[in-house]
Amino acid sequence: MTLHLFDIASYQEGIDLDVVRRAGFAIANVKTSQGVSYTFRHAGSYAREARARGMGLSCFHWLDNTASGSAQADHCWRTLGPIVRECGPVAVQVDNEDIPRPATWAITRDFVHAMADKLGHLPYMYTGDWWATDGGRAHWDVHSLTPWLMAAPNRGYLGFYPGDQSPHWRAGYWGYTDLALMQYAVSPIEGAGGDNISKTAIRDPAVWPAISGAASIPNLRAAGGNDMAIIAKGADGQHYLCFTGGFRSYKIDRGHIADLRYLAEQGAFTLAHGQDGVDWEGGGWIRKGWSAEIFGPVDTGPAPAAVQVQLDPAALQTLSGQIAQAVAAELAALRTVPAAREATPAERISLDGAADH
Repeated sequence: MTLHLFDIASYQEGIDLDVVRRAGFAIANVKTSQGVSYTFRHAGSYAREARARGMGLSCFHWLDNTASGSAQADHCWRTLGPIVRECGPVAVQVDNEDIPRPATWAITRDFVHAMADKLGHLPYMYTGDWWATDGGRAHWDVHSLTPWLMAAPNRGYLGFYPGDQSPHWRAGYWGYTDLALMQYAVSPIEGAGGDNISKTAIRDPAVWPAISGAASIPNLRAAGGNDMAIIAKGADGQHYLCFTGGFRSYKIDRGHIADLRYLAEQGAFTLAHGQDGVDWEGGGWIRKGWSAEIFGPVDTGPAPAAVQVQLDPAALQTLSGQIAQAVAAELAALRTVPAAREATPAERISLDGAADH
């Protein structure tokens, strides 16, 4: 089902969220801040009102060149942090369209990285093709920072939603083939007040859980039987989150920090070393439930009675700052587990979350 999102900033003060909800808009996108000098004073109250009505919640920061990306992320977080703590997972939009004070590539990159560290998942990008392809910005590979782009169609606002199969979803810049979120109109919602309101569609049902941080590794949470999770180092030196069933693998970056936290929350890991002779080397973090019959022998050298879990130092290099420290602390707090014993069926149900399905 296509989701519809609307913006709230100072121009929309007084908007009636009940009317907006009845009009079919399920997600509120609330401005928090701009640069390092502006904060929307009603951001927190609108966020709480939206949550109270069962709406999804996104927040946005207007990026400019008045300070570094990390400084702007800190400024944004002073408003956004309390919202996250009170309202739960939120999506964050990086509004990148300022004309007199345009953000640079370095500012854009550093803001995305700093905000991802604070959130535990990646923000999404907002711009327009008119801005993205001007001022020497056409070569930016923003897709390498975040996989989701929100923008108006390249021909401009349509005034109506053109449908999920419309060619207006095409982007074609900054490494994005298509839009993840289409801003199709800026116009009033009858009876809602709030002047002209930005209206956006999300056609892919997987996008909203991903950008809001609400869908942490669904494959692991749905896994059962002998499908176990590993943090492993590939032959390319990059660390991956992978699954033994079919070797489904996902490169670990800031966007997967919630996945690592979920692994840490399971509370039972063993540390294995060895090499499968093909793609993986150096071992990784393997959830209790290891089966030599399924995955092959584990070479641990002289096997101790238990292995104290710890985070591979090299894995920390794929993360950064507060997030790396948080994950290291969570993993360090896990109990020791027998290195050679396979999980019992009851333990496996607990670890896989099967009781929730």
